[in-house]
Amino acid sequence: YEQGELTPETQLTGLFEEDTTAADVDSVLEEINAAFEEAQERRERISDANNDDY
Repeated sequence: YEQGELTPETQLTGLFEEDTTAADVDSVLEEINAAFEEAQERRERISDANNDDY
């Protein structure tokens, strides 16, 4: 499926190769933290803009 080789004519076997590669948890956490910080900054900008209106 991932290689894009699955077609309606493909015979399915139910077998798969398990990926045993270790997950890069540190990298995932860094991305989550970066997204959180960006969201916080966005909220602050919106709040500041709303407060400037009054």
